[in-house]
Amino acid sequence: MSSRPNNGRRRGGRKTRAQPRRNGQSWLVSLGQRIGAFAGLGLLLFLLYTLVQSSAFTVNKVIVQGNRLVDAEAVAGVANVYGLNVFRINSEDIRRRVASLPQVESVQVLPRLPDVVVVKVHERQAAYSWRSGDRSYLLSADGVVLGEGEDAEGTTVILDKDEGTLHTGDRLGREVLGAAKRLTKWLPEKTGLSVENFEYSPTEGLSLVSENGYRIIFGSGENLGAKVAALQSILDQLAAEGRSVHSIDLRVDGRPYVR
Repeated sequence: MSSRPNNGRRRGGRKTRAQPRRNGQSWLVSLGQRIGAFAGLGLLLFLLYTLVQSSAFTVNKVIVQGNRLVDAEAVAGVANVYGLNVFRINSEDIRRRVASLPQVESVQVLPRLPDVVVVKVHERQAAYSWRSGDRSYLLSADGVVLGEGEDAEGTTVILDKDEGTLHTGDRLGREVLGAAKRLTKWLPEKTGLSVENFEYSPTEGLSLVSENGYRIIFGSGENLGAKVAALQSILDQLAAEGRSVHSIDLRVDGRPYVR
């Protein structure tokens, strides 16, 4: 018996349908998506390049905040950002440069679109006022000269008898300054003497004139506790005897000189 051709019919008498060729179409769709993604990326890179190169984002203004001792122009000059693109600013480099100024303790750099950089400075606090002639210098706790200025509240005042000239950024010895700070606290507590200001010279070191007119010479800051104890003993003896003196020299340990 001879077999007959199916003629596109399945068993049961139904015709079979040809499956569509989708592989080629899927490949074309994927290719189109990739081309679109690359085109979008290229456009984004072009826009970024345009922003970086655009003169509209060139820094032409620096705002300095928080400064009292340091001049705003000095901060802007050290920051050195004029003419740079605001997107290419290295905030850490600027912070380091501004923090190198003697008056500055810490710095914050804030770029602002389109062309502004804000520099916020936190200055060192003045702990001492060093008067030399008709000039008064403010010093930090570690002896750095912050610049000229009026005596700040709470500062320890020291009169330079040699009337030497200081410059911003100079550093004075911590020993003398620390001794003045400790005596400001100790003398009222241990001897009852109030302190308005100290005097300093290389030959005598640290000294003061008390409210009762005594000139008290401490010299260096070494063995300061023993010197204060000796001073208290002398003051008690003078009070008991009802007499006064011109000066009390405590520079030589264990051998105070009274006259």
